[in-house]
Amino acid sequence: MDALVAHLLRLAVAMTGYPEPALPPDVQIVSDDRMPCACIAATLYPSTVFGYGYSMHLPSRIILHETIDPRSTFGASVLLHELVHALQAVEGPAVPGSAQWHNREREAYAAQRRYLMRHGLAAPGRFGLGSSED
Repeated sequence: MDALVAHLLRLAVAMTGYPEPALPPDVQIVSDDRMPCACIAATLYPSTVFGYGYSMHLPSRIILHETIDPRSTFGASVLLHELVHALQAVEGPAVPGSAQWHNREREAYAAQRRYLMRHGLAAPGRFGLGSSED
């Protein structure tokens, strides 16, 4: 898992231009009963949020739901999305629902979409990935 996180972190840095952190975030895979629901996206779209990064409070931790296999292409794209949020968090928190928060989500989804497209997968209209915006 460490090699996968390091690889995806390098991709996230290359795609976004954020500096690479000294240490990669800790990635944890948890069950429903341990999955936090503190993010606004999980509250608004509970059936579509598969990953949650403590990027607003703790950029060094990412939590993924146990149904996500980060070794699969889609699972790696979810992890990449959360890694982008961890990189963004270094600039400080974004108020949920604010323009900055929405811009950060767009940036993370754009990186996820590019990753999926590079690996021959597309998810039009799903999880915000169908947009033509990069």
